[in-house]
Amino acid sequence: MLPDYIIMALMPILMAYALVGETFHEVAGILVFLLYVAQQILHAKWYRRLLRGRYTPFRIVSTIVNLLLLVFMLMLPLSGIALSDHLFARFPLKIPVSAARPMHLAISYWTYVLTSFRTGLFSTRLIRNAQQYFRREHGRSVYTSVITKSLGILAGLYGAFSFFSRRFPGYLFLRSQFVFYDSSEPLLFFLIDFSAIFFFFAVLGYFTARALRR
Repeated sequence: MLPDYIIMALMPILMAYALVGETFHEVAGILVFLLYVAQQILHAKWYRRLLRGRYTPFRIVSTIVNLLLLVFMLMLPLSGIALSDHLFARFPLKIPVSAARPMHLAISYWTYVLTSFRTGLFSTRLIRNAQQYFRREHGRSVYTSVITKSLGILAGLYGAFSFFSRRFPGYLFLRSQFVFYDSSEPLLFFLIDFSAIFFFFAVLGYFTARALRR
């Protein structure tokens, strides 16, 4: 759905906090939160069915991921408002900066990882339809299949490399409470790395879904 795609596009930009400016970061954060609310409204039936039916391995994992994202998406704006120096500078939300800063840091990185993983979890049907369309339009080609799979593997490996080079583990587990940014780095390079990380976890989610549904 449209909110999902816009959130996916904005997530890497949101992570480029120091490179895009604080005001833009706050505006984009509000937009992502509103889109997430719209997403939840569109998926309201999912909440009504939580206590119904049988819980398969896939349903257990996807439910945990969805509920964690719900909690994180509610905590992100709270910590973000407490840290705001622009749009919400005078908002009467009393959370100490010393608590809000590490909370916002860790949750934002966990949200990024879980959002990308969730994208992969629910992309099985989309990928299958895309493959069928491609084969129908261009026919079966061994060379095309090898090239696309090779590109996918390379992108995934680069995403795994970027995950460590961009210090994700340290931020996820708060071994570092301040994000390192190279102010001289072009924004494009940052977005390429974070998009590759998104792709890497989406691939993990996709193969997790395939394994759980067997």
